[in-house]
Amino acid sequence: MGNKYRTSEVAKIIGVHPNTVRLYEKYQLIPKAERQDNGYRIFTDLHVEQFKLARTALKVEVLQNGLRKKAVDIIKASATKNFDAAICLTESYLSQIRTEQQNAEETIEIVKQMLSDSHHRAELELLKKFRAFLKKNRKT
Repeated sequence: MGNKYRTSEVAKIIGVHPNTVRLYEKYQLIPKAERQDNGYRIFTDLHVEQFKLARTALKVEVLQNGLRKKAVDIIKASATKNFDAAICLTESYLSQIRTEQQNAEETIEIVKQMLSDSHHRAELELLKKFRAFLKKNRKT
């Protein structure tokens, strides 16, 4: 049998306020917790892992073109233990991210070409660093 946690314990493990744990449950980002006779929530290891998934997926600061909604859909599918749907949604999500990355890299190439004829060497160096960053993160 797995571990059982109170709301405050989950909050401490994740590093959030207990009200955040309740909100994640309310917004269906984690599975609904069982309740004790006194009404207190009882969470399991699955809840903790689901919470970590949600926090990781939502950590990205810039999610455009519906990517944040897709991330939330993945989290909610996983929270309801619909893992097949979560995998399918994740594959679609990754495909869109790859497309966005390709678009960003093409934009960098255009800007790089524009700068090659100008006197903005510092900007060119920044673009090179940015491209290296994108290339490094593509591998992860």
